[in-house]
Amino acid sequence: ELVAGEITAQVVDPTGEAVAVVHRRVPKAWPHATTEGAVLLLTNVRALPSLSGPSASVGQPVAGERPRLLVMEQSLGRCFASGDVGAQESAALLAEARASLSA
Repeated sequence: ELVAGEITAQVVDPTGEAVAVVHRRVPKAWPHATTEGAVLLLTNVRALPSLSGPSASVGQPVAGERPRLLVMEQSLGRCFASGDVGAQESAALLAEARASLSA
């Protein structure tokens, strides 16, 4: 969804799902970052409180709503689109990512 130059997207990782707001500069730097099925390597992503809904006061988070992720250009380390890497390279990248998370 594109609103005011920013893209709202549903993102999924092994821990769950979240709504993300993708800054308008991201698609310019990473053209495939906002395509369905893209895999993003993110760092230092900020969580923003949800400010939507009928019960929200101006500037107040909605109780029970999950925060949104703010994806800026500088928080995107790499972007992989379908077909960018083969099976062997994909396995090596996954092993590298797992090793860095367990360190």
